[in-house]
Amino acid sequence: MFRYVYIFLTAIFFIGLAGCSGSEKLEQEEVQLPNDEMTIVAIINDEKIHNSEFQELVEHRKRMYEEDGLDTEEPHFIRQIEEQILEDLISKVLLLQAAERDGINDAYIEEHMNEIRENYADEAEFLEELKANQLTEKDLEEMLKIDLFVERYLEGLEVSEDEIDELLQQYNGFTEGEIDLEQVRPTIEANVIQKRRGELLNELLADLKAESEIQILQ
Repeated sequence: MFRYVYIFLTAIFFIGLAGCSGSEKLEQEEVQLPNDEMTIVAIINDEKIHNSEFQELVEHRKRMYEEDGLDTEEPHFIRQIEEQILEDLISKVLLLQAAERDGINDAYIEEHMNEIRENYADEAEFLEELKANQLTEKDLEEMLKIDLFVERYLEGLEVSEDEIDELLQQYNGFTEGEIDLEQVRPTIEANVIQKRRGELLNELLADLKAESEIQILQ
């Protein structure tokens, strides 16, 4: 993995979403392109998601499930996959747009990309690690943009001692015998913080969706 890591949201958006950065600005008069591969499946504000990108991700997700022995040809299951992929893509675009509005633009990201590059002997080693992680430079730039924006949004997040104590008591009730509550407290606190971060991220996405114009054309 990368020796210089910002990437908190990788598991949420870029396992399966990496390498598929096909959304682009929509021309005012254009809603759908004639070629089926370029059909637009969704428009988020003025940005579109193409069918080619969407289908690539669906097939990738299906292969992941097939490796786990699941039947991915069942119509209801396929529909669930498609709905989740579309939801993930919309969330990704909304966060990238919000990051741009918040001043996390290409120039800002380039500074951080250069800092990452400094941790490698040369450009070839950097590119090799990208390849090993099945990422492109654009993937990494988008990951950084989302992560920096979310970290800025969550800056100053704190959880109360009562929240930690409540979870400690629950943990104690599910275990047999005596446990050292203070020994497990750091782990419990980390779990509480992670849970709260997830809740705040969901709230952020809900707000972004509410204030955005989202058209699903599928």
